[in-house]
Amino acid sequence: SSASLTRRAVASAVIVSIGTLGGVISGQIYQANQKPRYFLGNTIALSFIILQTILVLILRLVFICINRKRSRMNDEEIKKQIERYGGIELAGDRHPEFHYTL
Repeated sequence: SSASLTRRAVASAVIVSIGTLGGVISGQIYQANQKPRYFLGNTIALSFIILQTILVLILRLVFICINRKRSRMNDEEIKKQIERYGGIELAGDRHPEFHYTL
């Protein structure tokens, strides 16, 4: 849900980088001396899954608040917001009529 090309490119790069780090980290947390249960590795992996779930829920709440705020804007506020970000073309996902898909 990011509108400008630069922000999309940066978001894609960050996502790929984080995904690549998963492979690096897994080789360190799943150690041969802990097999067959790999308690430490599974605990760390579960912790990251829980953290990710919490962050997704927080981000969803933030997007809900932003969507509600934008829905309540009148025409004058919309115009000011567009001017603040340099016009319709430059506003991107900051445009008042842009709503995040949930």
